[in-house]
Amino acid sequence: SAVHVRSCYENCVLGACGLGERGKPAEAVGKEAAVLLKKQTDSGACLDEWMADQILPFLAIARGRSEITVSEITKHCLTNIWVIEQFLPVRFSVDGREGNPGRISVRPF
Repeated sequence: SAVHVRSCYENCVLGACGLGERGKPAEAVGKEAAVLLKKQTDSGACLDEWMADQILPFLAIARGRSEITVSEITKHCLTNIWVIEQFLPVRFSVDGREGNPGRISVRPF
């Protein structure tokens, strides 16, 4: 079984999911998704931890300065920032620590 839940707001959508496995009750799958979504919404961020690293290349090619808030700064996100900076004339700034909510901004140099 699998459960996908989302919270839709005026300017953002946050999501989370739970994945079942043999012997795992469906109620546990649903609770896993709900707890994860609550973590996303409680962060106050506009992007969940999975969208954060996916949107970075688009921010890097946008004109001017861009800034986002993310529910969690992940290692994957930090790695993506490093890779983008190797190929494009931009510099990212990360306000926050890995594993915590944060703010990411990018500007051309």
